[in-house]
Amino acid sequence: MPELERITTEYNKVEDRIRLAGESAGEANVIWLTQRLLNRLLPVLLGWLERRGGDIPRGDMLLGFAQDAAMAEMVPQAPVTADSKCPLWLAMTVDVEQGEEWVRLRFRGEGSHEPATLTLSAKQMRQWLAILQNAWGKAGWPMDLWPEWIGKRSTAVIRPEVIVH
Repeated sequence: MPELERITTEYNKVEDRIRLAGESAGEANVIWLTQRLLNRLLPVLLGWLERRGGDIPRGDMLLGFAQDAAMAEMVPQAPVTADSKCPLWLAMTVDVEQGEEWVRLRFRGEGSHEPATLTLSAKQMRQWLAILQNAWGKAGWPMDLWPEWIGKRSTAVIRPEVIVH
């Protein structure tokens, strides 16, 4: 099972899906993520981040500060490039394993595709969610799934001239 070391997340207008290009040991994979699948995955990921703060007063404010800090630490990188020969498949399910300091996502498709795994720390999760939310907005999908602590802050912080992956 390939462990994705680097990813590029973007919305594809023609497919009306999120394209996750991942790199594992120098090899690229492209995994398509549908809005329907992400509608089920996002509450789990957002809930994991929210539980990390515990049940403290002004939790949304602290989550927002943590989101801002994670965004400030984003470093632009070259995108993962996938040629026409790389594996390309649709994720049908995502298994989520949650640790204290990390979340592991196992993307599974149909047929002979080997699942791809992505392990993210809390900071990496915050950064990926901001990128994903940016792509979500480009898709024109309903934003009601996104909480205020990530919603308004991350779109303001991602500058269009900076490429983030």
